[in-house]
Amino acid sequence: LVGVINCDSMMGLPDYHMNERVYQLITQVSGRAGRKRKKGRVIIQTYNPQSSVIKNILASDYESFYGQELASRKELCYPPFSNLINIIISGKEENRVKKDIKELFAKISKDIRNGSSILGPAPAPFYKINLFYRWHIIIKSKNMGYSSKILSEILKRFKKFDENKIIIDVDPVWIL
Repeated sequence: LVGVINCDSMMGLPDYHMNERVYQLITQVSGRAGRKRKKGRVIIQTYNPQSSVIKNILASDYESFYGQELASRKELCYPPFSNLINIIISGKEENRVKKDIKELFAKISKDIRNGSSILGPAPAPFYKINLFYRWHIIIKSKNMGYSSKILSEILKRFKKFDENKIIIDVDPVWIL
């Protein structure tokens, strides 16, 4: 017997990979429920049994899940239809972190072109880790050459943020 408790909490996280991760997790644990000749049982707790992710899992329909996920990513301009650049500034002094991220946003937003957009600045989903405050900007770009240009400019202009650190993650595996 395997139970997946409150899988909705994962699907509600602000990361475009979450549906894929829920599908993968439930499929993997379901495979472990029964071994050899023994039949297994899986119980999935959800508040949204009509979710297309849950329906595809129950039907073991990976192709439909994949097609729906790809269509959603295309509509929202997420990879593989664009590049994402997650820029995080972290530091111990919250006001300084906010000031630096706003300054970075102002400079980047002047250079944004068609086919690109910028989200933020906003507190990172995990806003404070080990006494460090974290704010981020996410850039979506359909042109990798343009993404590289943006990254070069960021690195030139902001090599050092006094006490703050800058993290640049291209096509991040986790947005959190």
